[in-house]
Amino acid sequence: MAQGKHAFEESLMSRVGKTKATALASQLILVVSFVAMAIEVAPAQAPGSITPSGLKTSVMSHASPEGLVHEITGGTRAGSNLFHGFGRFDLPSGELANFLNDSGLATSNIFGRITGGQPSSISGTIRTTDFPGTNLYLMNPAGVFFGATAVLDLGAITGQTGRQGGSFFATTADYIRQADGAQFHANPAEPRTSFSASPAAAFGFLVADPTAISIQGTTIQVAETQSLSLVGGNRGFSAESGETAPAGVTLVGATLTAPAGRIQLAGVASAGEVLVDTWTIGPNVDNVSFTTLVRHNKDVRRCASGCEWRWRRNDCRKGS
Repeated sequence: MAQGKHAFEESLMSRVGKTKATALASQLILVVSFVAMAIEVAPAQAPGSITPSGLKTSVMSHASPEGLVHEITGGTRAGSNLFHGFGRFDLPSGELANFLNDSGLATSNIFGRITGGQPSSISGTIRTTDFPGTNLYLMNPAGVFFGATAVLDLGAITGQTGRQGGSFFATTADYIRQADGAQFHANPAEPRTSFSASPAAAFGFLVADPTAISIQGTTIQVAETQSLSLVGGNRGFSAESGETAPAGVTLVGATLTAPAGRIQLAGVASAGEVLVDTWTIGPNVDNVSFTTLVRHNKDVRRCASGCEWRWRRNDCRKGS
């Protein structure tokens, strides 16, 4: 009888132990499944990501000897103009955003808008490939920051070491107006947006306190005879990655270089338009105009090859 009792107790303890073990295993499986599910559904939009946002834009990322490369293809075409849409456009040091001409079509201008409402923090490399002589426009009303390791590399040609770069324009404007009156708005819900083959004619601001542009500790350079233009506002910002931009279009320990070309900086503090050709002011699409415009507009074509104009801490100095 005692042996039967002991056998029953051992059997009971064995079943209890198995039940506890099964319950514990279930908990572990539940936890592991939960972690796996969390990893699976976590958004791939950590700071530093570049994400497409409409306009048939495609972004494919892969590792390379140069670091993580974001290949940007597709887009929406109107004649020789190409339009891209991004939700975010951020580049940490060691990453490269490559606008790649997968169509082989001749392209005069690339217009990129950033629509997600976050400033663009750029400490990596922006490149265009197989777009010889093509101008690049980046528009983000939430702000633009270039850090100490930012590089501009326009006009790369596959299989060649030389560059055939165009001009570069960065702006916190709300839209870019083209010469025929078409408007390319940063807001994808804006019904006045249209796509045109005409060149850019103006940068339009619709708000009373446009956001700033800051370049800190780096050199931004375009090819000989090309233009380098920054058009921003007076409201500073802090990027998700921690950088802080003061009010205005500011350069701190930075150099802008456009050999035998043009460097154009404009800072605005209200709504209106900055005209591209004359670098003067005009009314925006809501018929509102600036009262004043703070600008630096230097034509360095009169300089010999290799001459440049440098801005450091908003101080214009001639380089040699």
